[in-house]
Amino acid sequence: MLKKVSKLHKNRQLIRALVMRVWNDDRTSFAQLYSLTCDDVYNYCRHILKNDERAKEAVIKTYTYALSNILSLTDPLLFEAWLRRIAFQTCFDMLLYFSDENMYVFSNPAELEAIPFFERQILFMYDNRELSELEIARLLDITPRKVSAHLNSAREHMLQLKTIKGL
Repeated sequence: MLKKVSKLHKNRQLIRALVMRVWNDDRTSFAQLYSLTCDDVYNYCRHILKNDERAKEAVIKTYTYALSNILSLTDPLLFEAWLRRIAFQTCFDMLLYFSDENMYVFSNPAELEAIPFFERQILFMYDNRELSELEIARLLDITPRKVSAHLNSAREHMLQLKTIKGL
């Protein structure tokens, strides 16, 4: 376990350094960021979209947006989380756009947008994409217990929103 943490720490430090280089217009560093993160982003998109070709398209859109907006990232240590947030929104938008998706399986998008992002992605993956808590934990690199806690919290937030609307 110690080796995994050490390797993860080294990758985060490398990603931080690469982001700072990209901030200084070093496009080669962005290519390196892509190489370090693209497999995770692709797998994330594939789990949400359940389609290899759409996942590839989502990856392209995610990195295109990331490159164009990288200066808006305030902390280079948050690059991976920021990238996942972009990927989630890209996939969500693609699902709403494609006509073969049953639009009624989605929660009210405005309500979904009102809950914290981490809860939103877990709730969406669990309820709408029918991933298990274990699959979500592996995908997000967190414990199943944490997935369960965020899922419960998301459900509570959604109930609060419905209660507030009903008043």
